[in-house]
Amino acid sequence: MDMAVFAPSSLNLKIWSAGGRVWVKNWNAFTDIRANDGIIQIEGMKADKLSIGCVSCNADLKDIHSSVRFLGGAGKVSLENAKGRTIYVETSTGSQKLAHIQGEQLYVSKKGPIEGQYLTGKVEFHSQEAPVDLREISGFLSGTAETGNVLARIRDWKATDQAIIETIRGNISIVFPDDLSADADVWSVGGVTTLEYPLVQSQDARVYGPEPINHRVGRIGDGGELLRVFSEHGDVSVIKGKI
Repeated sequence: MDMAVFAPSSLNLKIWSAGGRVWVKNWNAFTDIRANDGIIQIEGMKADKLSIGCVSCNADLKDIHSSVRFLGGAGKVSLENAKGRTIYVETSTGSQKLAHIQGEQLYVSKKGPIEGQYLTGKVEFHSQEAPVDLREISGFLSGTAETGNVLARIRDWKATDQAIIETIRGNISIVFPDDLSADADVWSVGGVTTLEYPLVQSQDARVYGPEPINHRVGRIGDGGELLRVFSEHGDVSVIKGKI
C-alpha cells in the first residue's frame, strides 16, 4: 500500500515502515524514521535533528541542515550537502558516500567502504574490514581501521585535539598541506615509513639507543597537537602536498 501525506512542515514527524519507499521533502522539524527494508529519500531538511534507523535500506540524503544520526546495515547510504552540529553514520556492509559535509562527524563501518570529499570540521572514522578514502578535508581527522587501507587528503589542517590515525593490517597514506605544524609520531612496525616533512627529532632521556628507521618522532614546523600515524603491518606515508 502506498501512502502520501501532506502536512505543515513545522510538525515533528515519525515514520515506521516495514518496506518500500519513504520520501520526505522540505521538512523543517524533528524527523524520526524507522524501517526494515526499502529506500529512504530525504531532500531539503532544516531541523534540529534527523534520526534514521534501517536494517537494509538504501538511503539518499541531500540538502540537510540538521544534526544527523543514521544507523544502517547492508544498504548503501549517500549523504550530500549536509550541515549540522553532529553527523553520525553507521553501516555494517553498506557503503558510505559523503560529500560537502560540515560539522562534528563520525563514520563507522564494519565492511562497507567509506568514501568522502569536501568534509569540514572534526572528522573521525572507525572501520573493521572497510577501506577509508577521505579527500579535501578542512579541519581535523582522526580514526582507526583494522584491515582496511586509509587514504586521506587534507586541504586545511586545524588540529583541535590529538590526531590518532591507526591500522593493524592496512596501509595509510595521508597528504597534508605544506604548512603543517604538529608534534609527530609516525611509525610502521612491519612496513615502510615515509615522512616527507623536515623533522626536528625529540630529545627524550627515557629513550636509549637509536630509534628504528621506520619510527619517526619529533616536531614538524612549529609543533602543536600530537599527530600519530601508525600501522602494525602496513606501510605509512605522510606526504607533503600543496593543494
